[in-house]
Amino acid sequence: MVDEALTSAAFGGGPSGDCMSHIHDAPANAAEAARLLGELWDEAREIAAVRRQAGDAGENPGGLGWLPPANVAGVHLYVESGGWRADLTVDGLRGRPTCIGSRRPLPTRDAARTFALSLLCDVVLGHAETPRMPSALSAWPARPTAFVYDGLVIPLPAGAVAALLACGAERISEAYVRRRLGEVRKDLLAGAALSTERLASLAPNESRAFHTVCALGALRGLPGWHDVPEA
Repeated sequence: MVDEALTSAAFGGGPSGDCMSHIHDAPANAAEAARLLGELWDEAREIAAVRRQAGDAGENPGGLGWLPPANVAGVHLYVESGGWRADLTVDGLRGRPTCIGSRRPLPTRDAARTFALSLLCDVVLGHAETPRMPSALSAWPARPTAFVYDGLVIPLPAGAVAALLACGAERISEAYVRRRLGEVRKDLLAGAALSTERLASLAPNESRAFHTVCALGALRGLPGWHDVPEA
């Protein structure tokens, strides 16, 4: 969820589509923003799904119910005024802002990326059904650093764990986590067991999705995952 102390109410730019001095519609900037948007969408949807499971969606999260996901054009991360900015550019919505983003500079690129990811989550949640809130976990494990999948130790990116913790992952159900772990095998591994070769061959977006789901399993306290029958 976007911190209201950081998010702009949604400010538009001039004819060039600028939010501030960064030229958002400059060809190189627009191309990089489109690439970064593609990189972040899957991660945003995964975290949004966790927030829905945790009952942390609301009717209009972040005030972005007006923004359909299809109208987000790009994610801009750039340095300005002694810090990092994170903006989403918007296309095709007459009478709406062409850019929304952080109100003040953020300390690092990672912080700006996390802010942009939170904005995208709110966009996704503004156009999705919110389910009932499951029961909370009775205990919360220490922040995990790895998860065992098919006997392989999978290091967990600290950023993925932190993002899931920030969005209420402690309230998700074990049934949801187990379903997502099973879907990973079906969707990313074609139903086969994981190997180091297959893990290395995953595309960047597939790798992010896989590590995020493994982080969910670790945060939920599962000892590991292996649902492939032995040969």
